[in-house]
Amino acid sequence: MDLLTPRTILAPVDFSDLSLHALTMADRIAVERDAQLTVLHVHPIVQTAFMDLTYTEPPEQMAEAMMELESRMADWCTRLKTPTDKIVQKVLIGNPVELITQESADHGLLVISTHGRTGLSHFLMGSVAERVVRVARCAVLVVKKDTHPQA
Repeated sequence: MDLLTPRTILAPVDFSDLSLHALTMADRIAVERDAQLTVLHVHPIVQTAFMDLTYTEPPEQMAEAMMELESRMADWCTRLKTPTDKIVQKVLIGNPVELITQESADHGLLVISTHGRTGLSHFLMGSVAERVVRVARCAVLVVKKDTHPQA
């Protein structure tokens, strides 16, 4: 496959303004290359530990969150220029780095945003994009915070 002409593009989103900007870039590439565009959101499993107890989000709350996320995904995808028959929408539950990496194996290009954190916030929060770049199974285009147009 020609790396400059990917036939399948993966665009993970977290519903932030920056991920919308990255999705717009992925959409533009998909239109130009007549490629399939997979828009992916991974909802992390929320667990809170307190002393000897671990709290996990109840199934009812998780189902409600999934319906809301799928609705947001559908709304975002209606704004894309890629033909609807070439858009795949996926909302998954689990570890974002692992699931994005797994999905990347089936794609020619991954377009992901990074918030550009540095210092202590980067150390504490980490960067999903940075970890994905290291282990992705396809070419990666990283959209940095400073390339995001300011309003």
